[in-house]
Amino acid sequence: MLLNAYDNLLQPGAIHEVELDLFCSVLGYNSKNYTYLKESLQKLQTITVEGDLFDDDGECEEWGSFVLLSEIKINYKKRKIFYGFPTSLAKELYNPSIFANLNLSIQGSFNSKYALALYENCVRYMGIGQTGEIDVEILKKLLGVSSKTYDQFKAFNQKVISPAVKEVNKISDINITKVVTIKEGRNIKRVKFLFESKKQRNLLTSASQKDNIEQSKIYIELLSLGMDQKWALLTCVSHEESYLREKIEYANRKEIKGEVTNYKGFLYKAIKNDWKDEKQEKLRITQEKKKVENTARDVQKEEKAQEKIKAEGNKELAESYLENLNDLEFNQLIEEFFKSSMGAVWKKYKGDYKKYIAILRAYILSEKIN
Repeated sequence: MLLNAYDNLLQPGAIHEVELDLFCSVLGYNSKNYTYLKESLQKLQTITVEGDLFDDDGECEEWGSFVLLSEIKINYKKRKIFYGFPTSLAKELYNPSIFANLNLSIQGSFNSKYALALYENCVRYMGIGQTGEIDVEILKKLLGVSSKTYDQFKAFNQKVISPAVKEVNKISDINITKVVTIKEGRNIKRVKFLFESKKQRNLLTSASQKDNIEQSKIYIELLSLGMDQKWALLTCVSHEESYLREKIEYANRKEIKGEVTNYKGFLYKAIKNDWKDEKQEKLRITQEKKKVENTARDVQKEEKAQEKIKAEGNKELAESYLENLNDLEFNQLIEEFFKSSMGAVWKKYKGDYKKYIAILRAYILSEKIN
């Protein structure tokens, strides 16, 4: 909802809209009974956003408390959801020093809410490479920790901080290199995180990159299918065109068969969850297998052809060698041949002239030419 509204956050009294079908698909909500959806949206209005605002040195500048949404409504006829943020909260949410650094594709990849919160609180210090010294109790609030199980720092570190650091380092575009703890007496009171950028490309940080995507065929096609602009933009950034094309074709086949009632919702989930057409996947695997087999056969044919060429060449070499021998040299060669192990092999085929010539050629190639 924040991503959808971000461009217009600072407009006074701005009311933002999102397509109902897309919103339900993102939530994984498929039912036509909107009672649960309405209850969920009402709960959003009961959420209070509380936070301390820190300066670049990690010192608390200000405390604030806001309701999350000032209003929200569903228009069934237009099939859209309309909502608004309180003006004061909108100003804080728009803060570019925080939001502009967030890689939206990475955000969606986190499994742990603690890791996501840690990532978001680190990237605002991207240009510095370390956070300020954060009070342990404030850090718990920032990470969304409420359980008294983590009253002791040892448990908090073992169950929350360490797993979160591992996930951030595994998934995100930063590496947290060190967690610094600051004691007062025997107790750890504050924590500081040191990190460095992995120097991966940030999504949607380049205006030219955004323009290129918006001019691409796959982006235009997604829009023609009714997909949301911002969603289509992020999807084109984080997926290859061939992948998106595969999912569109899959959704099209399903719709033609009458197996899809909400095309946009189905396509969204197919892309997000990497849904595959089982028949097409089996066909693809079969084709790949045949391709490998055909390649192997082609290689064998080529090897046999090369062997044949080599054999023909060797035959010519051996015959040329024989033609250049005088009678004395020829008789000496035959005498040596019969005394050799190859000559002993020939005796088994005595009377078979073709075998005799073939073995004699092999003898010449191995003993006289090579």
